[in-house]
Amino acid sequence: MKRLLWVVILLWPVAGLPMDGNQLLKACRMLLKSESAPLTPEESMQAMVCSGYVGGIWELVHYFRVAEKPAGNLFCPTGRVEPRKAVQITVTYLEQHPDLLRYLASQQVVRAFQEAFPCESE
Repeated sequence: MKRLLWVVILLWPVAGLPMDGNQLLKACRMLLKSESAPLTPEESMQAMVCSGYVGGIWELVHYFRVAEKPAGNLFCPTGRVEPRKAVQITVTYLEQHPDLLRYLASQQVVRAFQEAFPCESE
């Protein structure tokens, strides 16, 4: 939880929270681009925003799952998911749902994870 708090504190002024899906998609594309090409300082900052944002949501839901809180069942991965995979899932979802890009990015990240890691019905 401390890690998530630090991510939020450090990225708050950079990300200009809340952000929408358009802003997150742009930032996450920069992160994926960084694997094949060098980034400018501005692009690097955007890539870090994506990493912190997507990773923070992942960590928060994981925290609720471990603490057995209701929000812990928003999505249910069956094993370890690498950070790059979580970002790729988010980018793919945002690209497939351009009509949702104007809404809060946090909602879209959760929806992307729900689609990729559905929970079994009880």
